[in-house]
Amino acid sequence: MVLPALAATGPGVALLEAVVQAIPGSGLLRDGQKWVALAAPLVATCAAALVAAMPAPARAAGAVIAVAAPIAVLPGLAWGVGGALAPVTYPASWRTVADAVPPDAGAVAVLPPGMFRQYGYGPPAPTLDPAPRMLRAPVLQTGELRVGGRSVDRVPGPAADAEDALAAGGDELAGRLAALGVGWVLVEAVLIDGAPGFPTVPLPGLALAADTPELRLYRVPGEIAPLPGRPSSAQRGGAWAAHLAWLATLVGGPPPRRAARRAAGGHGRAGAPATSSRGGPRPLCGPYCTRVPVIHHLN
Repeated sequence: MVLPALAATGPGVALLEAVVQAIPGSGLLRDGQKWVALAAPLVATCAAALVAAMPAPARAAGAVIAVAAPIAVLPGLAWGVGGALAPVTYPASWRTVADAVPPDAGAVAVLPPGMFRQYGYGPPAPTLDPAPRMLRAPVLQTGELRVGGRSVDRVPGPAADAEDALAAGGDELAGRLAALGVGWVLVEAVLIDGAPGFPTVPLPGLALAADTPELRLYRVPGEIAPLPGRPSSAQRGGAWAAHLAWLATLVGGPPPRRAARRAAGGHGRAGAPATSSRGGPRPLCGPYCTRVPVIHHLN
């Protein structure tokens, strides 16, 4: 909690910048908000303990202050950091392409390659490609990050193979893409030398399925092979069943046996009489009962 705060100061920023530039892999120390998030459980626990220690009449006000204090120290978030945050409306081209691509007719390869691009209708900064969130079909991405013109962390697999096939081109392009499980190629208009434009990548053998000012969608002809590594319907069903079982447990509370044991005073068998170590009856209030003499009435 102290180190992230120090990293936000001038000397801390300079030191962190020098470390990131000099030591490979130290880029993980960037984005200090993720380290501050680790302190959230501690802060919440301490705030709850502080409210619990207050006199009973003041606890309600203390709880309100404890909840409002973290928000009060960040007033800029209420106004989008002084207007720096603003929503961006995607053009209707994305809806056209989303309606044209079914979820079960092959994966989608995207041009230009990479996860980040800059659009003419977006902010003047690199933007994460929205295709994986806009389309129902799986969108192939390698996770590649380009730093200083060099490729970092390019994951091998179908996405990398599809990018290599698109870069190679040739008359065999359609057959190679179909064998990789790619049924569609989406070409996005991005800023090139300050003006929106489509990358000039030849796509021989592919049929144009949608042509809009911002997007061009191409269909890969022929039979599309199953995408390697994609979960089956049974696997997805099992995952859904596990999530629903977890949700039912969360909403329904403890199992009936545990609930019955608590109702019986925490004894071994639901409904069994409570007995003490001496064999006599034991009060159901457990260790919180006050010891009082028991008078036995004999008939």
